[in-house]
Amino acid sequence: MELNQLVRFLSDLGGGGLVKKINEAAAPRITDAILAHWAAGQDPYGNPWANLANGQRSYLFATGEMLASLKVRISGYQIVWSIDDPSQYHQYGTRRMPARKLFPDDADNPPEAYAAAVEQAFDEVLEKTFKGL
Repeated sequence: MELNQLVRFLSDLGGGGLVKKINEAAAPRITDAILAHWAAGQDPYGNPWANLANGQRSYLFATGEMLASLKVRISGYQIVWSIDDPSQYHQYGTRRMPARKLFPDDADNPPEAYAAAVEQAFDEVLEKTFKGL
C-alpha cells in the first residue's frame, strides 16, 4: 500500500468515513426492506397491519401517495427515514384507528431485515476497504 492510500484509509477510520460508507451501502437495502414490508401489509417486525373496521385492507394501499413520499437519507452517523403526513396517525394510531406501524419505534431493537441490511453493508465496505492491505 502506498503512503497516500494508507493516509486516506486511516483518515476514513478516524473521521467517520467508514461509518458513512457503511450507511451509504445500507440505506438502499433498508429502503428495500421498507418496501417489502409495506407490500406485505406488515409492520417492520412482520406483524400484519389491521384491516379497516369494515374488513377491507388499509388505506395505506389505496393510492400509493404516502409510500411515494418515502425518503431514506444519511444524517451524520445515522440512517433516517421519513414518510409525509398523515403517516404519524398510521404509526401511532388514534382513538378510533389502530396503529399500523410504518417504521420501527426503537433504534436499539431493529427489525431483522434492517439489521441484516447493515450487516451486509458492513461486510461489503470492510471487504472493499481492507482489500489490498
